[in-house]
Amino acid sequence: MRITVYDVLSYLASGMTHQEILADLPYLTEEDILACLSYAADRERQQLVVKGGSSSSIKTFRRDSSSASPTSTQAPPTFTL
Repeated sequence: MRITVYDVLSYLASGMTHQEILADLPYLTEEDILACLSYAADRERQQLVVKGGSSSSIKTFRRDSSSASPTSTQAPPTFTL
């Protein structure tokens, strides 16, 4: 079975506890949930969104980049069990 980081984060954001998620998705572990949170925190730390005059001019930059060049968006990992 596969589940995305986005799905796990959505469950947490909706108010589900770790225990409720683990009860609904018994193939996940507490470490999987913590890995999702760690991934999201790291991604948030690395990203900086700069918005221009229109919504079509939104670009994402890596905060730690010396050249501040746009980065490509990577899909979050999925868990396969």
